[in-house]
Amino acid sequence: MAAILEEMGVTVNTYFTPEERLVFASFAESKRNGMNAADLEKFAIPLAESAALAEQESRWRFELMMQRAGLPNDYGEARPFIELERRRGRFADLGSKLEQYETVVPPLYRNTPLLAAADAYRSAGDEQNELRLLSRVLP
Repeated sequence: MAAILEEMGVTVNTYFTPEERLVFASFAESKRNGMNAADLEKFAIPLAESAALAEQESRWRFELMMQRAGLPNDYGEARPFIELERRRGRFADLGSKLEQYETVVPPLYRNTPLLAAADAYRSAGDEQNELRLLSRVLP
């Protein structure tokens, strides 16, 4: 099933017009509704990624990160999200989302998302937020 959805996404990315892509994005949203985290990771995210539906992929990856925050080795969920947002040039939004994520991870692991958020703010040219976060990490 996952391979079929990925192939469908590749077809959408290759052949669909912008208008058809909007319709497909609505279709993907309707299929995503009701999925649990495992299905989201196995089916919805690969579909959005292969169809180049960056907005849905970003939203779903962030949702998955927030659901799995606090689980052992959960920071691996953040890496694909960070890379996607950096490719999209959404640095300020990435910094904000990583700050949200930092609030739900265990205290012992909070410096990692804070440093990533500070880096995102640096890339956005937002020195004030970068320094604000770095002062929290390095008192």
